Amino acid sequence: MLWKNKINYRFLSTLLFFLLVGIFCFTAVYAADTVNPISGLRRAVAGTGLDRSTSLPSFVGNVIKTVLAGIGVLFLVLTIYAGVMWMLARGDETKIKSARNIIITALTGFIIVMLSYGITSFVVNIFKFR
Repeated sequence: MLWKNKINYRFLSTLLFFLLVGIFCFTAVYAADTVNPISGLRRAVAGTGLDRSTSLPSFVGNVIKTVLAGIGVLFLVLTIYAGVMWMLARGDETKIKSARNIIITALTGFIIVMLSYGITSFVVNIFKFR
């Protein structure tokens, strides 16, 4: 019976927390610009420092750079996985060979991704200045 009271206490305290967060953090803003909402958006974008006039090649290049960075993280995870697999192989040659193959493949892929990232960065920088 005691655990039911703990669950009820946790549920009620969580509910109270989210209720208070909702009341104090997500209040309505009544100072909106009702005359021209687009001008408010332009002011907001200008305050962020982001370039509004991004060309299509620059946008595509930035997307490619982001994807390549994600793939680089994937290769890092694969390398760590293979290293742990190698450490836990306990002398089993088939597991060691499998881990070694994963590491070699991950490093080869990482080198290809880094070269792709460098080429993409070079091409994007060429198109940004034109």
